[in-house]
Amino acid sequence: MEKEKYIFSVVIPIYNVEKYLEETIESVIKQDIGFSTNIQIILVNDGSKDKSEDICLKYQKLYPNNIKYIYQENKGVSEARNNGIKYIEGKYVNFLDADDIWDLDVFTKVYKFFKEHEKEIDIIACRQKFFEAKEGYHKLDYKFQDGNKIVDITKDYEYIQLSTSSAFIKSEVIKRYTYDIRLKYSEDAKLIGEILMEKLKYGILADAIYNYRKRKENTSALQVREGNKSWYFDTIKYGYNVLIEKSIEKYNILLPYFQYQIMYDLEWRINVDITLYLTGNEQKDYIREIIKLLSVIDDNIILKQKYLWTEYKILALCLKYKKDIRKEFEYKDDVIYFKQMKIFKIKNNSLLKINSLDIENNKFIKIEGIINCFLPKDEYKIYIKNEKEKINIEDYKIEQNRPSIVGNLDNYKTFRCNIPIKQELTEIKIMIEYKEKQRRLNLIYGILAKLSNENNDLKYIKNGYIIYSQKNILYIKRANRKEIIQEKMKYEEILKNRSDIIKLRKKANKLYKINRYIKFEDNEMYILKTIKKWKNELLKDKNWKLVSDINIKKELILKSKIIVGTEKEIYEIFGEDEKYIKDMYNFKYIDIKTIKN
Repeated sequence: MEKEKYIFSVVIPIYNVEKYLEETIESVIKQDIGFSTNIQIILVNDGSKDKSEDICLKYQKLYPNNIKYIYQENKGVSEARNNGIKYIEGKYVNFLDADDIWDLDVFTKVYKFFKEHEKEIDIIACRQKFFEAKEGYHKLDYKFQDGNKIVDITKDYEYIQLSTSSAFIKSEVIKRYTYDIRLKYSEDAKLIGEILMEKLKYGILADAIYNYRKRKENTSALQVREGNKSWYFDTIKYGYNVLIEKSIEKYNILLPYFQYQIMYDLEWRINVDITLYLTGNEQKDYIREIIKLLSVIDDNIILKQKYLWTEYKILALCLKYKKDIRKEFEYKDDVIYFKQMKIFKIKNNSLLKINSLDIENNKFIKIEGIINCFLPKDEYKIYIKNEKEKINIEDYKIEQNRPSIVGNLDNYKTFRCNIPIKQELTEIKIMIEYKEKQRRLNLIYGILAKLSNENNDLKYIKNGYIIYSQKNILYIKRANRKEIIQEKMKYEEILKNRSDIIKLRKKANKLYKINRYIKFEDNEMYILKTIKKWKNELLKDKNWKLVSDINIKKELILKSKIIVGTEKEIYEIFGEDEKYIKDMYNFKYIDIKTIKN
């Protein structure tokens, strides 16, 4: 093979990214390995209609020896990448997305690792870190937990790699492959999978960061994907079915790595209401395709999915076996089993969450929450037990917010009940009865429940009562003034380590008015200060002021009398801070879903 002119080639497909393109190119030019002698950039303009071409030409003129510019009529990212492959002059290639950026020391680290493991691997993967509209690392970041290493996919089959943008590939290898232009989704995953079948190993660099831009204006990307027929059918036909065939042809089995990869994608498929996007016949065809994929995936790999909720794991198994597997559950030592495989542990699972609790007229404690039980509804019963009586939770309704490809699931229910306060100390346990056995449930508290899952010292004080939780038992104690003062002092001590929260709390105690309604920019939350009573018509009012700053959001929530939104949206704003501010919430909370329905 002819000696490469550069160490690295970077192919950048470009389509209407004038806002980000310069920053992306600069992240390659400024690499500490040295740009002029070691890196080639191939800019492939896929028919952009903005000023992206002007930026490309500017950089090509600045670095004529290192930057090649190619224009093509709009054909899609796969065609652009395939076109760029023709011009590779580096030993290793990266396919950088035109709005993302590399840390400036990555290429040096990648080159060093390739040199150390040249014969073992053809691919090196780097960590994906989000920035702009979202922060943190990609869901698959767990594979970097042990640092830099060689991944043997026959052993670490959960360490799947789906992106070519955050990876480097040997150029001599990539030239034997092409991106499948029939695919609009998962084209990276297919290409990576085909390459990995050769050596069954690849490298990972935990200290090399690929910065993945989550654009603020791209809030409906998921809906765009779910509305595209190509995602439903082409990805399966030209992507996963091809990988299945090649793995069986080469190794006589579907390797667990590819089972895990396919199941990871199915996580985002079985929880979609397909009636919104597919016709009746298309729905039947799609469900048949999903069942075919599930039939070649081992049960243990379905159950090992890290981000798939238990109810969807059960649904996947029901689809695979074409029956309600819950009827075959066995219950032993607090664990639910299917075919001797652990499905979930009742004690450790959050089958019930308390979203709010309060004292009513000093006679009742009102509890509202969520039952999220995956058992057949006629086979279990959840009830509240205090010192003298058993109170069945019957005042509940099924929430239609657990969609799936076979319709809404019925495991998710909201409930409310009033429990009499009859003694100086009232003790409350929440129990489940299943297969003639009783078990006390874990008490999980939502952000508006005033108590904390992380801090048992945090207590709620109201009307001379102290409410607290210990060992999954809820206590309501009548307290004297001295005890109440002591509890408040404890809380102040908790807050001492969070000066920013203390400042917010002080601001929250100031009396003032917000003159206009406030709407948060990146979700469906509204906050209001000046009204006393909620009216649904307020959502139609045009006098909303948009807010995006996170600190302003926190302040406004604490200052407001009425919040319209969801518990999840509040958590996203306060994050881990929510455990410090349980008793600061002083507003009426309205779930916007109940208004829109």
